[in-house]
Amino acid sequence: MAIRTDDGKVRKVINAPSGADFEAHIRTANAVVNYLAGKDTARVLTDELLLAIETFLAAHYYAVSDPQYSSQGRGGASATYQVGPASEGFGGTEWGRQAVALDVTGVLASLKGGRPKATFSELGKAYVNRIDYDDRNY
Repeated sequence: MAIRTDDGKVRKVINAPSGADFEAHIRTANAVVNYLAGKDTARVLTDELLLAIETFLAAHYYAVSDPQYSSQGRGGASATYQVGPASEGFGGTEWGRQAVALDVTGVLASLKGGRPKATFSELGKAYVNRIDYDDRNY
């Protein structure tokens, strides 16, 4: 689908340097919103909601790549950033949380951030049926 948002709309929701390039973040947000729109079988997401979600997601992706200050110190040179851990997914930034809040379908909230978790299964005999190494006849 066509890209809904643009550089100017994203710039209105996030404080970024004048030379900041949002193109890659907008394309990523567009891919997610297209996925979201495809999952919206009841068609409850209006064009205006999809535009707003795409704008906030683009700002979210920008904030992940260039963390925004929530507070700055001067003398001690300390700073606090608005980006949470990757495991929070869209909840890691205020823009991601806003996009999730705008998604009335709940699809964005169901997407998990962070790394996939690996699970392992043991193959072979049950523990109680195993033969100790010393008792094996080779």
